[in-house]
Amino acid sequence: MFVLKCFVFSLLFLIPPAILSQDFASGLRAYERGDYTRALKEWRPLAEKGDSSAQLMLGAMYTNAQGVPKDFSEAAKWCRMAAEQGDPLGQVALGIIYAQGEGVVQDYKESHCCPN
Repeated sequence: MFVLKCFVFSLLFLIPPAILSQDFASGLRAYERGDYTRALKEWRPLAEKGDSSAQLMLGAMYTNAQGVPKDFSEAAKWCRMAAEQGDPLGQVALGIIYAQGEGVVQDYKESHCCPN
């Protein structure tokens, strides 16, 4: 779980600013202020339309119970959506989720990593 939380936090620094839509950027500013309700309001419609960065951040919010109840199954759902679009951060996040077995059945083969 610690590894997943660290990875999720690092997402904020890995998303290239040049690719952020205005709505995503507005959600990011809200998220950085701790206004998770506003961030969710900005990101959910983007995520539902297929924005992989927004999907990834919703996964982070569900992992960390930020403005939503902690729900690893929901986090896995959003990270899977990003991963299936080929988003490398989504793929790593989903791999960590499978390795830890949080919200999914633990599966090292599906995680593409090996147990400690």
